[in-house]
Amino acid sequence: MSPPDAPMPATPRPPAPSLLGWKKALWLGCLLAGAAIASEMVTDIARERTSYQEEARQSIAGKWGGSQGLSVPRLYVPVRLTNGTSSHIRVDAGNVAMDVTLKPQEKRSGVFSSVVYTAEAEITGTFTIDPDTILHSPAEGVAAIHWDEAFLAIHAQRRDDGIKAAPVVWDGRPLPWRPMRTEAKRETPSACPNAATIISPLALTTPADGTPHSFRTHVSFRGSDTVSVAFGAAQGTVRVTSPWHSLGFTGTRSPDTVTRTDDGTTAEWSTRWAAAPDGEAAGTDEGPRLVREELFRPAPCLSGPAYGARLVVDVPDYRKVERTSKYALLFVGLGMAAYLLFEILARVRIHELQYTLLTASLVLFPLLLLAAADVTGYGIAFLLSAAAVLAQAGLYTLSVTRRAGLTAVFTAMLAGVFALLFILPSMETHALQTGAVVLFLVLSALMAVTQRCLGRTPPG
Repeated sequence: MSPPDAPMPATPRPPAPSLLGWKKALWLGCLLAGAAIASEMVTDIARERTSYQEEARQSIAGKWGGSQGLSVPRLYVPVRLTNGTSSHIRVDAGNVAMDVTLKPQEKRSGVFSSVVYTAEAEITGTFTIDPDTILHSPAEGVAAIHWDEAFLAIHAQRRDDGIKAAPVVWDGRPLPWRPMRTEAKRETPSACPNAATIISPLALTTPADGTPHSFRTHVSFRGSDTVSVAFGAAQGTVRVTSPWHSLGFTGTRSPDTVTRTDDGTTAEWSTRWAAAPDGEAAGTDEGPRLVREELFRPAPCLSGPAYGARLVVDVPDYRKVERTSKYALLFVGLGMAAYLLFEILARVRIHELQYTLLTASLVLFPLLLLAAADVTGYGIAFLLSAAAVLAQAGLYTLSVTRRAGLTAVFTAMLAGVFALLFILPSMETHALQTGAVVLFLVLSALMAVTQRCLGRTPPG
C-alpha cells in the first residue's frame, strides 16, 4: 500500500521590492536641502538684476521724457473786466479730433533695456467765437476785449525738448507755434513745475458773428509708459493707434471701442459734453460750457476728462528667471522621484553619487538661464539652457540605467517640466492655480503608476 502523497512544498514568491535604506534617504534629503540653498542663491541674483533693470528703466524714461500728456488746443482771448482787473476768456473747441499714433522702440543701457515711444498727433477742429457770449461770460462783465492779442495754446504734462509742432493752419493761414519757458512756481495754484506750453498768436479781428473757425496742426513728442490727452471742456474724439499689441488704457474711462488686429491696437474715445469748471460733468440740458473766464497760466496741470493709453510690457526677463529659479526644487524632486522609481520598479541600482550629479545638472538650469538672458533675452535663453540640461541629464540617465526605454521616459518627463516652466513664469494671472493643478496631476500620475506596479506583487 503506497503511502499518502506528501504535501508539495510552497513555491517561493519573489520578494516585494523594498524601499531604500535610511542612509540613502538621508543622503537624498541633504541633496534636496542643498538644491534649495543653491536655488535661493540664484533667486537672489535674479532679484538683484531685477532692481538694476528697474533703475535702468527709470533712468532711460527720465532722459527720454517719462509719461507724457497733451491738452487739445485752447483759444485764449485777453480781456479787461469791469472791476479793473485783467483776465482771459478761454474758448474750447466745439468739435475736435485728435489722432495719436504711438511708435514704441527699445532703448538699452548696458545689458538692460526699456520701452519708450515717439508719438505723432494729428489735431483738427473748430472754434466758435461769439462776441455776445464772451461779453456776458464772467460775472463781473467784460469792459474790453483784446482780439489782436488772442492766441492758441497747447499744454504738455512734461517739459521736453522733444515736443515739436507744425504750424497751425487757422482758417487756411499757417501760423507758427512758439514755446513758453516761464517757470511755474510750486506755490502758484493750478501750476505744475514740470509742465510746458506752446502758443500761436492769432491776431484776430473783431468777429462779426459766431461763424466757426477751423484749425489743424501736427504735434510730435516722445515719452514712456503712458500717453494721455486732456480734453478739458472740448467735444470730439480721441483715437490712439499703435503696433504695440498689449496696449493698456488709462484716464477718466475706458475706450468706447477697441480694435485689435495683426497690425496693432486702435482705441477710440468720444465725448459729447464737457466738464464744468469744478470738474463735475455738465448735464445734457445745460450743454457744454465752451466759454469761461480763466486767467491764462504758462504751466498749468492738465485738467478735465483725460483719455490715454500705456505700453503694457510683459513680465521682465529677470522676473521670469526669478520665478523659474523658485521651481528648481520641482526639477530636482521629479528627477529624484524618477530615479527612485527606476530603482524600485525596474531594479536598477543607482549610486548616491549618481543622484548627486543629476541634482547638480538640474540645479544648474536657472543659473544657465540667468547668464544667457543677459545676452539673448528670456525666450532664446530658455530654449538654449533647457536643451543643454535636457541633453546632459538624458545622456547621463542612459549611461546610468543602460535602458533606452527608461531614458525616454525620463527625458519626456523632464521636457514636460521645461514646457510647464516656460509658460508659468510668463503668466500674469492664474499662474499659481495652473501650477498647483499641474503638480496635483503629476502626483496623481505617480501614485497610479506606483500602485499599479507594486500592487502586482502580493505581500509575503
